[in-house]
Amino acid sequence: MTTAIYVIWFSLPALLFLMALWAWLEKLSDKHKKTRPGELFKQGVFVLVCAGIAVLIDKYLLVEVAAAINSEWLPLTFLQIILLPIILLIGARLLGPSEKILIGKETNKPGGRR
Repeated sequence: MTTAIYVIWFSLPALLFLMALWAWLEKLSDKHKKTRPGELFKQGVFVLVCAGIAVLIDKYLLVEVAAAINSEWLPLTFLQIILLPIILLIGARLLGPSEKILIGKETNKPGGRR
């Protein structure tokens, strides 16, 4: 089961790297859309680092945490499954968003929407 979890964990950054490569090739062929390969690459590196941290925690700490909890309701497999999303959430909270998120354009005209 651990191998399947690791495959899923490392397929996520691989998918982001493939998307970045695809966007970069589209940019080279003048079919550039709104996707930015640099942003996808940064996100892939972030998820790869988080997956590496998840593997280290799984190898060296998670068994002790599961033994300390000693609960029937939280088996080791469940803790392994939720480990990467928790690390991604913590990493996102620590690093913050990559850029300001804007939904729509502001207008300075009188009567315009703000």
